Amino acid sequence: APARVDRLQTKEELLKDNSIRNVLEMVSYMRVAIISIGSMDEGYTISKEQYFSDEKIKSDLASHNMCGEICLRCYDIHGDTSHFQYNENVVGVELEQLRNIPIVIGIASEAHRRDAILGAIAGGYINTLVTDINCARTL
Repeated sequence: APARVDRLQTKEELLKDNSIRNVLEMVSYMRVAIISIGSMDEGYTISKEQYFSDEKIKSDLASHNMCGEICLRCYDIHGDTSHFQYNENVVGVELEQLRNIPIVIGIASEAHRRDAILGAIAGGYINTLVTDINCARTL
């Protein structure tokens, strides 16, 4: 399945497919998840992968103070995802599902990811962090 689609209707149709639905249902059985924490900086993965235009990311960053992403879902420093409407079009793990997994290990390095890490913690999306010493000192 694509990671993100342009229309919500396309996502809903994809989720009707047994193979996609079965994989996503396996999340409820997970005991441990290892995820990366992305930041909204120049090297931001979503921008590189062209899921969104650079202009769209910059516009949403400025108006909604987005600072990070997990599983292609964006959030602000408080872990709030409600301002970023394009999260709805992601085909994958919901951030709410991460809260039900006993051990969620977030991986992020470099001090510029500070706000993204703080947002992930505030949102309850991770409960364990793997980082480098400079980022840890910044936190």
